Amino acid sequence: MQPKSNDRIMEDRIILLSRTDDFFSKHWNVDVQPPVWSKPWEWVGSVPNFNLGGVYALFKGDELIYIGLGVSRGGGSYPDSGLSRRLMAHVYRSAPKESKKDAIPREKWEKAGLTSISTIGFPAEYNYMASSLEDFLIGVINPPFNNVKRKNA
Repeated sequence: MQPKSNDRIMEDRIILLSRTDDFFSKHWNVDVQPPVWSKPWEWVGSVPNFNLGGVYALFKGDELIYIGLGVSRGGGSYPDSGLSRRLMAHVYRSAPKESKKDAIPREKWEKAGLTSISTIGFPAEYNYMASSLEDFLIGVINPPFNNVKRKNA
């Protein structure tokens, strides 16, 4: 992992929003507004867009460190809950009862310095676009923890 300059780190959220706008300007050809990124979630309450499939961005302070996909269709009581299902399985877990937070990062992400998560959720009929957005963003932003896709870049 190469360290980033402070200027680049401060710009990561802006870059994420800008590149997402680029993607939607090329690929969102419907009469409804495209989804938007949530404000950073810092472990209190429900993760934004928990009930939708979509893309998530992991931040260490202002630095974007990972982009991931959560689009499982779910089932039973939780249909279309791809983001929460993926994040709970791989990124965070319930906080201890004595904590003031509802969740805490899993060990891998705690060691990486994860401080917040932003999500962008897609309505079920446009869920398939999330995979394309994730791939596009990883390709143009190249977050340091997206190692597998970086090898092919």
